[in-house]
Amino acid sequence: MAANAGRTAIGVAALRAIERYTPAAERLFDDPLARSLCGPLLSPVLSLFACRQLREPLLRARDRKAPGVLGGLLCRVTYLDDVLRQALAAGVQSVVLLGAGLDSRAYRIPGADSVRFFDVDQPAVQHDKRARLARHLGVLPAHVRFVPIDFDRQDLAAELAAAGYDGATRTLFIWEGVTQYISRAALEATPGYVGSTAVGNQLAFSYVLQRFIDDRSAYPALSLLWDRACKGDNSLWKGGLDRDRLPETLAGFSLRIREDMGPSEYQARYLEPRRRSLPVFEIERTLLAEVEAASITLVS
Repeated sequence: MAANAGRTAIGVAALRAIERYTPAAERLFDDPLARSLCGPLLSPVLSLFACRQLREPLLRARDRKAPGVLGGLLCRVTYLDDVLRQALAAGVQSVVLLGAGLDSRAYRIPGADSVRFFDVDQPAVQHDKRARLARHLGVLPAHVRFVPIDFDRQDLAAELAAAGYDGATRTLFIWEGVTQYISRAALEATPGYVGSTAVGNQLAFSYVLQRFIDDRSAYPALSLLWDRACKGDNSLWKGGLDRDRLPETLAGFSLRIREDMGPSEYQARYLEPRRRSLPVFEIERTLLAEVEAASITLVS
């Protein structure tokens, strides 16, 4: 599991690094740490993407193999960056990165250093990340605390409390690219925990459509994505979520959906204004939910 998590984290970080080479008028975001976070072995390969004559054919070839994946992942990063910026502007006090991987938002989003970040992930992934951050930054910033955890075996509430997190603080939870890899019990435990924290706290997370997990033929162009992600292990993606049932499901955890982002929303908000011609895959969406007060039924 740790090896798969590390490989997935590097893949997304590599896309963030490559996006830096996109012309400024078209660029969705800027991540100056991504290349360093990918490690020294991959850095020379990523530098090749600085050449437009190489970058564009390579990215087109990737998109032919797994249509819409590049656009979907880039838009996911952009949207979650925006969610964090909005939370910071609204006075959030804590940010919890669940399955943080090689997430760099704590170090590159303006104002992030004014709040407490909790970087929650498997110990092996965090070990490499901390070493690479130290090489890039010189010293690890004090506003970030690393919380090692196995989501399938350890209790999130207990580990966060031990790291000094207070659920009464105004908090944004970011859960990016994780839900399809964990058990159903862990998948339900996380929104259950978030829903027990302060009213107004937010949870932003990506999820794969259950329909794709159940029936790959529903999205034939993306069957190769499954094969590449699983590498012969069909149990790697443990499950998805049913979009139609999500409002009811999350309401059971005292969470109300504020936004549910997918291809059409990404195109309108991010790609079309920048004149980016990128397809966005349909099998994954990103959702923003908010903790609401439990309803009280009066009995006369």
